[in-house]
Amino acid sequence: MLSNTLNDVIVGIVASLVAGALLIFISKHLLKQRKDSAESNGKGKKDPCLQYPKQQMPKLWPFFGRDEELTLLRNRLFAYNLVLLKGIGGIGKTQLAVKLSEDLARENHKVIWYEFKKTTNLDQFLDYLACHLESPNDKSSHEQYFRQKDPKKRERMILNLLNKGHYALFLDDVHFIENKGVDEFFSEFGGKIRKSICLLIGRRSPNFIKEEKKSDIVIQLSGLKEKDSIKLLEHKGICECEASLNKMHEKLEGHPKALELAAELYKKGRLDVNRPISEKLSIDELFGEIYCQLSDNTKRVATAIAITKEDTNQEALIDVFQNDLSEKQLETALDSLHQWSLIRYENGNISSHSLARDYFLNKAHLPYVKELHKKMAQWYERTCEVHTAEDVLKIYYHWESSGDLHDAVEKLISFDEVFTMQGYCKEFIRILQKAAEKINDYVLLSKVHSSLGRVMTGIHDYNGAVNHYNESLRLFQLCRNDKGIAQSYSNLAKIFLEKRQWDKAIENYEVSLKIFEKLNDRENIFKVHINLADAWLGIENLEKATEHAEISQELIENNEIEKKARIYNVFASIYDKKENYEKAEEYYNESMRILGKSENETKAETCDCLGSMHFRIGNLEKALEYYRECERLFKGIAHHKNTAIIWWKLGRVYMMKGQFDPALDYFKKSKDEMKRFEDLELYPLFMAGEAEVYDKKGDHDRARNLYSEAREKAEEKGKRNIAAYIESKLP
Repeated sequence: MLSNTLNDVIVGIVASLVAGALLIFISKHLLKQRKDSAESNGKGKKDPCLQYPKQQMPKLWPFFGRDEELTLLRNRLFAYNLVLLKGIGGIGKTQLAVKLSEDLARENHKVIWYEFKKTTNLDQFLDYLACHLESPNDKSSHEQYFRQKDPKKRERMILNLLNKGHYALFLDDVHFIENKGVDEFFSEFGGKIRKSICLLIGRRSPNFIKEEKKSDIVIQLSGLKEKDSIKLLEHKGICECEASLNKMHEKLEGHPKALELAAELYKKGRLDVNRPISEKLSIDELFGEIYCQLSDNTKRVATAIAITKEDTNQEALIDVFQNDLSEKQLETALDSLHQWSLIRYENGNISSHSLARDYFLNKAHLPYVKELHKKMAQWYERTCEVHTAEDVLKIYYHWESSGDLHDAVEKLISFDEVFTMQGYCKEFIRILQKAAEKINDYVLLSKVHSSLGRVMTGIHDYNGAVNHYNESLRLFQLCRNDKGIAQSYSNLAKIFLEKRQWDKAIENYEVSLKIFEKLNDRENIFKVHINLADAWLGIENLEKATEHAEISQELIENNEIEKKARIYNVFASIYDKKENYEKAEEYYNESMRILGKSENETKAETCDCLGSMHFRIGNLEKALEYYRECERLFKGIAHHKNTAIIWWKLGRVYMMKGQFDPALDYFKKSKDEMKRFEDLELYPLFMAGEAEVYDKKGDHDRARNLYSEAREKAEEKGKRNIAAYIESKLP
C-alpha cells in the first residue's frame, strides 16, 4: 500500500476532485446533446471521427499560367518535405495549391486538405489527421490512435503513418496558427518525414519557420505574367485588343482576384479598359465600383456572409433573414453575388474571399452589422450539435460583435466547465480577463470573477481562485446580492474542502447555508448539505456527516434520480469510513441500480468510489474493473481531466500488482494530460508516480531525475507540502 504521507497529500487531492459533491457537473443541455449524439450512432458509443468530417478542397476554377511556380513548388516540396507558399490576399495561393494537389493525386499521392482557424490547437489538428490517414495494413488506425491517450505517443503515431504512405498535406491559412503545440509539432516536422510532403499556405510565415530556412522553404507568390493575365481576361469575356489587355494587366499588376473583378465590371459596362493609365488601380476601387451596382438586399446578404469569417450555408442565411427576405429574394441576392465573383455558391454552400468579406464589413453600417451578429449567434446556439470550446467561442464572438457584451459574457461563463474539461483553461482566462476590463455592471463582473475562480480551481491555482472568489464576494456585497454572496462563500468553501482544510470549509459552507435557507433556495441548500457531509466525513465526524446526508435526502423529490444516487454514495462513504464494507457496497450498488443505463458523472463517481474501496481492502481485480468502467464513462462525456485522474489510479493498481509496464503507461498518460491542463498540483504529483515505478523497477537514476524535476515543479508553484513529500521519496 502507499505511505500515509502519500495518502495525505495525493489521495486527498484526487479524492476531492473525483468525489461526488466536488465533481464539476456538465450542464444538462450538454449532457443531453452528447447522449443524443451517442444514441444516434446506434451503438451507444460515438465514433470520434464524426467530429472531424473530411474538409473539402476548394474548387479549381479556370487556371492560367503559373508553370514556373508549379515546378518550383514541386521541386522544393520533394527536396525539403515542408514548404510555405506565401502571398497577399487574392494573389492565387489557394488556387495554385489546388492545382498542385490535383497533379499529385494523379501521381497516387493521398491528398489531405486542412484549413486552420484561430482556435485550432494541436489535438484538433492531430485528431483530424488520425481520422483521414490510413495504415497500409490496418484500416482502423484511427481507433488505435484514439485509444492512445499519451500526447507524445499520439504525435509519433501520426508521424509514423505519414512515413508509411505517400501523403500530400495541404494546410491553408497557416497565418492563423497561434497555438504553441502546433508550432512545436511543425518545428521538427521536416526532419522527421521522408515519404510524405506538406505545403503550408498563408499570408505570413508562422513562428515555427526559422529565419535561416526561409530562403529554402518559403516561396513568395506574386501576380500573373502578362500573357497569363490576358488569357484570364479573355476567358472572362473581355474582347479587346492585346494592347488594351496589357494595360489592364499593368494597372492591376497581374493580381488574379483584381483581374476577375475588373472583367465583371467590364462585361456590365462599368469599366473602360482603354482609358489612360494615371495610377495603379486598387482592388478596393474595384470592390467599390461593384458595390455601387448591388441592390440593397444583395448588400445585406453580402454583409451577413462577411461576418461569419468562414464558409457558411444557405440554411444559416434563411434563418438570419427569415423576417426580412423571402427565400426567393435571398436566392436572387446570392446569384447576384456569385455573378459578380464575390462568392462561390454551389448546392447551398457559400464561400467568399477574405478580401470581399473585409470590404463589405468596412462598408456596412455598424448597427446593422451588430444586428446580424446577434442573429448569427442565435443560429449557432440552436444548431451546434455539441458545445465544444470552439463552438462556444463562435457564439461568444458573435454576441460580443453584436455589441451585447453582457450576453456574450453570460454565454461564455455558462460553459466554463467545457473549457475546464477540454483543456482550454488558458484561452478562457485570457478572453474573460480581457472582457472584464470593459464591464461596468457589478453583478456581471462578480459572476466573471466567480467563473474565473472555478476555472482556476480546476487547474489547482488556488491562490488565483481565492483572489477571484474574494473579489466576487466583495462585489456581490456591494450589490447586496444575497444569492451571489452565498455562492461566493460556497465557492471559497470548496477550495478549503479540496485543500482538506475541513474547519474552514465547514465555516464557509455554514455561512452560505444560512443565506440559502433565508432565500428558500432548495437546490443550493441540498448542495451545501451534501458538501457539509463530505467535510464532516473528512474529519471523521460520522454523526455530523450522517445528519447532513439525511437532511439532503429530505430535500429531494422521487424523480430526482441523480440526487438520490449522490445521497446513497454519501451514506456508502460513511459506512466505508466505519470499515463496514459490505454495507458500503450495498449503498454503492443501489446507486448504480437506480442510475441504470445512464452514462453520466454521478455514475462515474460511483464506479470510482467502488474502485477506491476495493483498492483499500486489497481487492485489486475488483478495483481494476470499476476504475476501467469509470475511465470509459469519463471519456464518454469528454471529461479529460477526471479521465487522467483515473489513469493515475489505474497506475497505482498495476504498480501494487507488480505489473510495472502498464503502471508506467498509465502514470505517463496521466502526467502528460495534467501537463496539457497546466495543473499546478497534479502534474508534479503524477510525475512522482511515474518516478516511483522506475524506482521499483530498479532504474534509480531515472527515478531520481523524475523526482527532482517533480520537486522543482512543485517548488516553482509554491506547493511546499507536495515538494516535501517528493523530497522524502528521492532515492
